[in-house]
Amino acid sequence: SVTGTLTTVADSGNILASSGNVTIPTTAGFNCVLIAGGAHTVTFNATTSAAMATGDLMTIVVEDSTTIHAVLTAAADKVTFS
Repeated sequence: SVTGTLTTVADSGNILASSGNVTIPTTAGFNCVLIAGGAHTVTFNATTSAAMATGDLMTIVVEDSTTIHAVLTAAADKVTFS
């Protein structure tokens, strides 16, 4: 589980369960999937933020230091196979 500032070495390319608010690095190529463990805020470049609810998924890809591509899948929109 993760909270605080993500790092390119430890967190890029991983699926991360968030335990609190997180800040995404501005390093081009950084990518991850966040699973929200609660109501958390994701911040990029100190100016852009997004709210996540419990169980939400966010797929994140950083294009460059000022551009992020993030797709939020709300918990209510996920499909479960059993």
